[in-house]
Amino acid sequence: MIADAESQKHSFDSMILPNYTMDDIEMPTLRAYRQRFLLRHENHPWNDLDDMMFLTKIGAYQVNREDGSEGFTRGGIMMLGKTESITDQVCVPLYFVDYQEKLSSDPMLRWTDRIYPDGTWEANLFQFFYKTYRKLSQLLPTPFMLKGIDRQEETTAHIALREALANCLIHCNYAQIGNILVVGRNSSIMMRNPGCMLISIDEFYAGSHSICRNPTLQKLFMFLGYGEKAGSGADIIRKGWDDNNWPMPVLTERVQPEETLMTLVITSSNSSKVSPENIKMSPETDGMSPENAQTSPETNVVSPEMSPENVQTSQKIIELIRNNKNITMQEMANVLGLNKRSVARNIKKLQEHGLIRRVGANKNGYWEISA
Repeated sequence: MIADAESQKHSFDSMILPNYTMDDIEMPTLRAYRQRFLLRHENHPWNDLDDMMFLTKIGAYQVNREDGSEGFTRGGIMMLGKTESITDQVCVPLYFVDYQEKLSSDPMLRWTDRIYPDGTWEANLFQFFYKTYRKLSQLLPTPFMLKGIDRQEETTAHIALREALANCLIHCNYAQIGNILVVGRNSSIMMRNPGCMLISIDEFYAGSHSICRNPTLQKLFMFLGYGEKAGSGADIIRKGWDDNNWPMPVLTERVQPEETLMTLVITSSNSSKVSPENIKMSPETDGMSPENAQTSPETNVVSPEMSPENVQTSQKIIELIRNNKNITMQEMANVLGLNKRSVARNIKKLQEHGLIRRVGANKNGYWEISA
């Protein structure tokens, strides 16, 4: 709390790093950033500036008027820098970004694709954002739209997905142990970042109120059109999912360690159930405990006595538990658009059929998907 309060005066990402130079900037990334800036702001006067002046204007390089010091900001290096410059002890030694794609039913495959700092690319936030978004956008079962007579490939779901990913990177506590993890599956997307939010979950969903942990990063993303300051991020994300009749994205927080998770459930019209491969997960990479990590294809089996509506609801409950074992019945109800009593009835059926069980007390326990 003290650190977050101090961050509002001198944020972690706005600190000037000593002895950092243009050699720490990854030039292809800077070229790509400037090109995207140009496409969005075609007649902007900053497009005519040299690189150093441009970096100063966007907040990647800063002059401290109090003591006269100047240099690259931590946020600027995280966004546009080289991997070794970012992970240096002076900058963000705990920095690690990770995208895992899990689309296979083969239990021997921990992931079907992965994006992480493996030495083949410069793992700054700009590169990670666009590499990961391209992968995630392919998971969206959304058709194209017509704008007049022109085919429009991008939908509100794509806009929502970009906003959610940008928010995950902007609001992360990079000074805390842990790492950014994004997991893409056929039926859901999970985004996890270290640190709890500086506003309540209710305030987030209400919108129009935002406190940013990393204002420099937010500024850098805003110039590209993402992470707006007006507190409208939740509205954008919710609209994208509402337009497709998908369950409302659920945001949860954990403590010890502090982390924030957003789960975006994707249900397409030609997919009426959660497939077995999406029930499985790896405890090492999903941040879950080993107890609920190994489940079998039978986990997706439900009783023929249950109605199709209850079957679908039960499968969604299993999906929510798989993504967050600490989720409450009220949070499930909010996501599914049901009352708590209906959720409780479905959970009771799942427990009776041995598909899920409650471990520990109602208040401090967690859910487990049974093998």
